[in-house]
Amino acid sequence: MDYETQTPWLFKPLFVNFCYGGGVSLSAQTCDPPTAVSVSSITSTTATVNWTPYGGASFTWLHYKVQGAGSESTVSVAGSSYQLTGLSPCHTYEVRLRSACGSIFTSAFTSTETFETESSDPSVNVTLSEHASPCYKFATATSGFFKYDWTNGVQSETTYDPEILITVPGNYNLLATDL
Repeated sequence: MDYETQTPWLFKPLFVNFCYGGGVSLSAQTCDPPTAVSVSSITSTTATVNWTPYGGASFTWLHYKVQGAGSESTVSVAGSSYQLTGLSPCHTYEVRLRSACGSIFTSAFTSTETFETESSDPSVNVTLSEHASPCYKFATATSGFFKYDWTNGVQSETTYDPEILITVPGNYNLLATDL
């Protein structure tokens, strides 16, 4: 049994085999995480997670969440890919996996992979309308709930309001995204 070459902070289960007339043999159970984790086919509400399963695994646990959220969603997969559905547009997600070996042993987690879902409508029309003061205009997207990323060369901001107030005259780069 060679624990020096194993990861020292992971506990390895120890199996003891008793054989009639043969004495005792000891062996360490290994359970390594999946490899080659990637995310593909990303849309506004779906993404496919791909990996190479560990050869001794019964199945793979897939954990995912919106980046920064507290709780994860978890699914068990007996394969090498899984399509996540019901995702929110324009959000960053975190994915990590671990192998399940036998009925009670799991591997360490893989490193966390991140991906961002697309906008549900990449072309959003923005209109400018008058404000009571001649020094301002309203920038309003045409429908839905929007995320605005804007800069005027001095100040940058992201806001989720249905409209934003901008100072005129001014030169703005404005990206409105339908969520």
